Amino acid sequence: MFYRTKKKYFAGVGVWQTAFRTTKPKSAPVNGVTVIPILKDSTSGRIWFVLEKQFRIPVMSFTLEFPAGLVDPNESIEQSAMRELK
Repeated sequence: MFYRTKKKYFAGVGVWQTAFRTTKPKSAPVNGVTVIPILKDSTSGRIWFVLEKQFRIPVMSFTLEFPAGLVDPNESIEQSAMRELK
């Protein structure tokens, strides 16, 4: 199910398209995935987490999040996770 929401923000007007689903695909054991990508610098040993910056309508602000998304029908959990990392 898709919705279009017209919302005023900052100095202009934007249109957000949102989607939601009420049940998970029968082919998947879970509804969605969250990926926690960790990068390690081979010279310094420092560890970095990869985050996405996304605008979220409910808080009218940007958030930092781990990549995540719904598992599509006939898609494995691994395929879904890889898609979210692209």
